[in-house]
Amino acid sequence: LSLAQENDMEKILHYLREYNRELDSLSVYFFCRHTAANAILSYYADIIKPHHIQTVWNIELPGALPISDVDLCTILGNLLENAIQGCMDVPEMERFINLSADMTKNEELYLICINSFNGRVKLSGTKYLSTKQSGNGIGLLSITAAAEKYDGMTRFYHSDSEFTSEVMLSLGKR
Repeated sequence: LSLAQENDMEKILHYLREYNRELDSLSVYFFCRHTAANAILSYYADIIKPHHIQTVWNIELPGALPISDVDLCTILGNLLENAIQGCMDVPEMERFINLSADMTKNEELYLICINSFNGRVKLSGTKYLSTKQSGNGIGLLSITAAAEKYDGMTRFYHSDSEFTSEVMLSLGKR
């Protein structure tokens, strides 16, 4: 405003060019109507892009859900964080993440994430352990804890080249 009041066209044009440059560097995505979910998905889409990971995302979420934004973003963020990490250990041509999120008529929220990975896992009985060097990963535990808050369940399994995460939340009673 002060630049306009001073009628300093050169500074105004410089400011607008810088502003446009900033806007051009930001990616704008629309995955779903749910604002928080769209924000976290957009964040991870930007992370994925330079790693040449093929993505197929089918996200059918309404604008409002009876789940806290924190819990939903915890689930989505951990699913994608783990999927990206898994993809990084395979050749670029084999990297993929397929993600779907959908509400049923019975108000159950289903999230399924399938990603490529190198086939190596650490298990304690039937529970997956972190394969990170520090061994302190809590992604799957966080997903499971969030699902259980909504009378839901999780299922994780793998093949030689794919890791699958299935999450179901029962949102009808909320």
